[in-house]
Amino acid sequence: MAERLKAPVLKTGKGATLSWVRIPVLPPFNLTSIFQYITKVNILNLKGEIMTDRVCINLSYAVPNDKADEVENIFSTHGKWMTEFYSDGTDHLLNAYFTKAPEFKDPTDPSKGETGNTLFTINEQFASMESVQRHVENASKNDYFPDFAKLLEDYGKVLSMGGSVYVSIR
Repeated sequence: MAERLKAPVLKTGKGATLSWVRIPVLPPFNLTSIFQYITKVNILNLKGEIMTDRVCINLSYAVPNDKADEVENIFSTHGKWMTEFYSDGTDHLLNAYFTKAPEFKDPTDPSKGETGNTLFTINEQFASMESVQRHVENASKNDYFPDFAKLLEDYGKVLSMGGSVYVSIR
């Protein structure tokens, strides 16, 4: 089998193993640069139109249980800041909620046990893309923000910036 892999490919005369071929490693995830990017661009919808209403940030994390209290404290700090920052009404922030739950080995059968992780989500809905940009600019000025950004780098699973609500029950 090894001889076959080194045989010429097609009629190029070169073997199948090329020492100069390298697959680049993806760069590390960096929340701060994503937030800097989101403040400079307009998010487009599927039709290519600038999204102007009901724009969301949704984040999800899988955190080892031994780190869950530390993560929850940082998220709670962000929630307290949001409560104070948006106390003037709903001109910018329409809705926000944070969740946590155990991660099950089989979500359809919790009797199979837990993975040892806690799942967290942060869900924020804003009146416009400008409101998202305002939120990111102001949140990033807080003392806790480097820790908040590091959590997404370490434990983040999903980052949805600029999503839209397509069904709302209440």
